[in-house]
Amino acid sequence: MGKIKMNLDMLEEVRMQHEIAREATEAVINKGRADLNSMTEEVWEGEDGDMAREQLHDLLNKEMTQTWKELDTLHEVIKKAQKSAYEAKNFCNNFPQIFRNGSMPSDTDSSPCSGDLMCNNESCEALKNSMSEASKNASNIKSKVIDVESLLAELETAEAKFDYSSYTEPIKTQAQNVIDRVDIFNNAVTKYEHNVDRLDQTFAKELLASTPDTVPTPFDPSILLTDDIVHMNDGDIINFLEAHDLIDIGGKLSDAQLENILAMLFDKKDVDVSGLSKEDFEVAFLNLPEEKQKAILLEMGLSRSQIDSILESKESKRTIIDQFCNSKTKDRINELRNNNPFSPKATSKTNSSQGTTAPPTGGTKQSGNSTGAVECDSQTIGSPGKIDPSFFPSYAEQLIEAQNALCDDDPSNDEEAMKTINECLTAGLYFENNTLYYNEEYLQYCKEMAGEGSLLYSLLDQFDEIVLGEEGTISSFGDSGTCSLTISQLGAGYQLLLNADSKIIGGEYSNYRVAYAATEETCKHYFMNGDEYDWDKIQEWCQKDDPVIDAEEYAFLSNELLNMNRDDINKFLRSAETSTFSFTDRVSYLMVCYDCKAKEEAIIQGKDEIYTRALCCSTVVNTLRTYPGYIFEKIEFEPKGFEDTGAYKAFFTNPYNFFSSDYLMVFPSENPSVIGKRINDFANDIIDPSLVDGIKSWGAGNVSTVLQWSTAKTIVGSIILSAKDYIESYKTFNVVKEGFKLGEAASMYGVGGNLIIGSLGFNKIANVIVDSYDEMQIGAATIMYNRNAKLASAGVATVMNGDTYDYITRTELKESFSEENSDIFENYYDLFYSSNIDGAKEIERIEGILHQIADKIYPMGVDTFNLDYEQMGEVMDMYKKMEEVLPQYCAENDIEDVYYLEDDRIREHLDDIYIEACNS
Repeated sequence: MGKIKMNLDMLEEVRMQHEIAREATEAVINKGRADLNSMTEEVWEGEDGDMAREQLHDLLNKEMTQTWKELDTLHEVIKKAQKSAYEAKNFCNNFPQIFRNGSMPSDTDSSPCSGDLMCNNESCEALKNSMSEASKNASNIKSKVIDVESLLAELETAEAKFDYSSYTEPIKTQAQNVIDRVDIFNNAVTKYEHNVDRLDQTFAKELLASTPDTVPTPFDPSILLTDDIVHMNDGDIINFLEAHDLIDIGGKLSDAQLENILAMLFDKKDVDVSGLSKEDFEVAFLNLPEEKQKAILLEMGLSRSQIDSILESKESKRTIIDQFCNSKTKDRINELRNNNPFSPKATSKTNSSQGTTAPPTGGTKQSGNSTGAVECDSQTIGSPGKIDPSFFPSYAEQLIEAQNALCDDDPSNDEEAMKTINECLTAGLYFENNTLYYNEEYLQYCKEMAGEGSLLYSLLDQFDEIVLGEEGTISSFGDSGTCSLTISQLGAGYQLLLNADSKIIGGEYSNYRVAYAATEETCKHYFMNGDEYDWDKIQEWCQKDDPVIDAEEYAFLSNELLNMNRDDINKFLRSAETSTFSFTDRVSYLMVCYDCKAKEEAIIQGKDEIYTRALCCSTVVNTLRTYPGYIFEKIEFEPKGFEDTGAYKAFFTNPYNFFSSDYLMVFPSENPSVIGKRINDFANDIIDPSLVDGIKSWGAGNVSTVLQWSTAKTIVGSIILSAKDYIESYKTFNVVKEGFKLGEAASMYGVGGNLIIGSLGFNKIANVIVDSYDEMQIGAATIMYNRNAKLASAGVATVMNGDTYDYITRTELKESFSEENSDIFENYYDLFYSSNIDGAKEIERIEGILHQIADKIYPMGVDTFNLDYEQMGEVMDMYKKMEEVLPQYCAENDIEDVYYLEDDRIREHLDDIYIEACNS
């Protein structure tokens, strides 16, 4: 994002300017229409009168109406951006509220405000880091106060009591307020960044889209407002129309002049105009250098002042060429050709002598945003037909218009649009030297004009990547034949199909898919009926086995899932479940996208419920893929018996046992002790109390534990050939451990995260989606593990199993928590709970030393109880250095039989050992 600065006063000024311009334009149109109504045939007789009425009608009802629409669109875009800017500014201005009462300010207050709206990524990050430091300082203060309270409590006797809580409690309360409110503040800053960035990008995109490509320069319409009565005989309008639109070229030019103009336009004589449209003439004229344009206009008989006026704008040039290319002119040219036995007849769109193909020139049926349709037969590739670059703009314009028609809200024009796209894309095929090519220059031009992210760009880009070889080669089989490219709808997107006969490629290719793409617009039209969901289409998409899917489909649906109410979420899951009571690969991957998006949104909004609900949905999908045969019923928030827990519960029906109570429950992120207690309670509920004594040998098959999911956040590429293969390229752990080991493991590893428990028939499920580890505990456990591995390698009897006892890293220890049949996990579990070694106590003692080292490395501003991975690495490195200097220090100070830093006999020497290690 970088730096964003928006002046709200200037934005309001621009909005008012557009509002004034829109109202003024509307007034001109209304006044002009009143004058037009007064221009009756009785008053304005003859051909000049008819032309004046016609041109004024077009001016008022087409050009000026279009101008009004453009001004209105721009005004609405500015108003929308202004509303978002006010909301962001007011949201930011109310940040002090967070520290006054601990509540998040409203982000929907759009009351007008002034000044600058500013956002700087670096400044925001620095602010959040500073606030985090303040939170850590507050945490340290609170910790120190608790230590002071403990010390004072120890000094108390029955006779001497201290009323220290009256001054320690306010300090702890204030410190806790800082800790809690810093989190809210940092979430608010993140949300502010997100909102301003979204405003900036949306405003820029919509402003660009609503700005006209060309701004015409018509005569000054203010003359219509000079008086109540317009004196049409003063010549203002007539002179303007005569100069720009009223030149009857076809009727005035001689045969020689027509031939000269055509020769200059197309750089050759005897041009066949039967297959050329007005657009072709426009493109040819606009691509000429200005000197040639002047020569053509002089040939038309125009004066110098008229030519200078026309050359000032592209719109004026288009107008003069449109007038030249009227039906009278084309009839005269065709008459000339028919009277000349040596001129070419209109038999083909392909000029074989030049090797160039002209643009398609089909009819122009209008329907909403529809585009002109052309016939779409397969192109016969028998002679060179490479498109001349001068025709690229015409083709590209038709392609983009047709693409826009496919993506609008009117399905009635889709068939016409696809015909146009088929014709324009097929035109890029040509045969040369026994090889079928696609014109790469034409393809790249169309991609550039369509713009990255558009439907057309994605289809052509994939076609280029997947099919085309060097220089656009498709096949070198060696014969001519018929070949075409066609587009058709497939689900929420469109596919590009190659059709070719055996002569040209060596095998019959019928509707061979070479590209597939979807956009936000195509997804919206497919999945929605206006503002309502099309549940039939959603069900069709979810239950399809076709692996071809665009990333945009996942993005659209995951965003909709994020915003659905609970009833729609339930309806979605019921629609997605197959007749075999399971879910497809594409739904499974959709849940991965939904999880990731919900996680980000939960952080931005500071609401765990958002992610917990998404996790509940993905748990339903992935569990029923593992245990199919259960009918999903609904999910509920904080069900009976679990009020105020923030949990979601999913209910199922067993079609073969309606008395079965089947469910899954997902809890928000919790600390290790809470996770362990919930698992133990869950296990006690489902196990016969008489079996508790034998719980250690409880059957491993009775509890399935999915301990960690590591999911992808983005999709690389547009086509995902198999959602299942994609998911499996990331770590997805499905492990089974004995009975209560999961709850104990949460404590062993200091795991924080989302707990999932449930019961489906005889399958009892307990899952932990890992969110964090206690880095200090992991570091101490790694030291304890490696210490015992060293003893085992030396032949000392320990509880560790296996033939080899490799040292492990902190990362390997973490991974063992979620690996199936992990020797590291089993050895760590035995060490932790061994009565002989008492690993838990040893870890606790090592943690004490690590905390002391951390306090020395980070004396101020760092919460040593919540170190991150890198900070813990520095503490571990210092611990290792201190262990290395320990033997020499003990020898120099006559301390015997001390092997570890946590030995009580050297507690008072730790500062000196730390200094020795720093100097070593």
